[in-house]
Amino acid sequence: MFKRRAAVILWLLAVIFAVGVMVLTDADVTAQSGAAVARFWAKLILLAGIGFPASFLVLSRFLSPQAARNFTMAILVLAGSIVLSISVAEVYVRYTYRDITTTGHSSFFSIKWHSANPPSINRFGFRERDYADKQNDDVFRIAVIGDSFTYGQGVDTKDRLSDILESSLNKGNGGKFEVLNFGKRGTETVDHLNFLKDYVLASSPDFILLQWFINDVEVDKSERPKPFPLVPSYVFASYLNQHSGLYFLLDSQWRILQQRLGMAGSYEDYMVERFVDLDDADLLQADQALEEIFAVAQRNSIPTAILMFPALSGEIQSKLGFLIDHVATICERNGVVCIDLRRTLATAESASDLWVNRFDNHPNRLANELAAIQVLERFETQWRVEVGNRATD
Repeated sequence: MFKRRAAVILWLLAVIFAVGVMVLTDADVTAQSGAAVARFWAKLILLAGIGFPASFLVLSRFLSPQAARNFTMAILVLAGSIVLSISVAEVYVRYTYRDITTTGHSSFFSIKWHSANPPSINRFGFRERDYADKQNDDVFRIAVIGDSFTYGQGVDTKDRLSDILESSLNKGNGGKFEVLNFGKRGTETVDHLNFLKDYVLASSPDFILLQWFINDVEVDKSERPKPFPLVPSYVFASYLNQHSGLYFLLDSQWRILQQRLGMAGSYEDYMVERFVDLDDADLLQADQALEEIFAVAQRNSIPTAILMFPALSGEIQSKLGFLIDHVATICERNGVVCIDLRRTLATAESASDLWVNRFDNHPNRLANELAAIQVLERFETQWRVEVGNRATD
């Protein structure tokens, strides 16, 4: 009996050791580089190559060779059953959620969608057609600068804000308006300032529309809440997230559970705690970049406006509204028109009606149409008058 217990104890120690090695591999993971992934798999293969023979020898020593073989066979059968069950579940998930485009971050669904729908990128690196230099004033050119909302994550090109604006403006007038998209995923106000200087000014726009979102004040994202992954290795978790729809679903529910149990904070609470006093270094840097955007546009005699999106995850009137109010104050101080979409988007029956899909709360076509309506109500007459004045000159 003692020998059997000792064998069980040694086996448990081996399992703990295996988990420990997997956790230690997370020291390789900060950059999620290919080398880090390679090191992880090398360590895992080495562990398996040493651990399984060692476990068999331990069992043979404390039990009997036949018992060790029986136990090993049982483990192999169990492992095979688990692999088969997971494979069937994976196929089911991929089929059931085949309509999912993106998920807000790099996951199996996002990678699949981008592979099936590779974006058309122009020579400047934006998801926009290549455009020529303006030869005359016949075309009124509008530049839309922004992040993934402007880029159009998870939606077709025609369903983006910029494309909806251009289509609406050019109905029946011979195409006198051109709306160019200068949006890139994961960018903030400090990046948009660089877009303005490096690309937008060179396109000779007649109007600049800056799309703004609450996380544009967040330059350093290292302080964001970090829920524990479903598996005890960030490298392995990242790999599974990119290659398995089933893992993405399970890990998403695990993250939600951690928040409800208080094991991990919510993104909204983190943003409130960090920025509510309006004295965070990132916020001040973003404010300075916004002021400079206004100044650069003014020096170049280009009218500018801001279109502000609220958080679409949950109630439109969220706790992060103070950030929108803060930017509105900056706009007022600089004499810049600021369009607040909170009331407009709140007319939707549910915030999820504005999402790309159930896993991605980026704006869908409906949200972009509602935003476009607000922009056109404010500026369409002004733009058409200017186009008409040019035609008579």
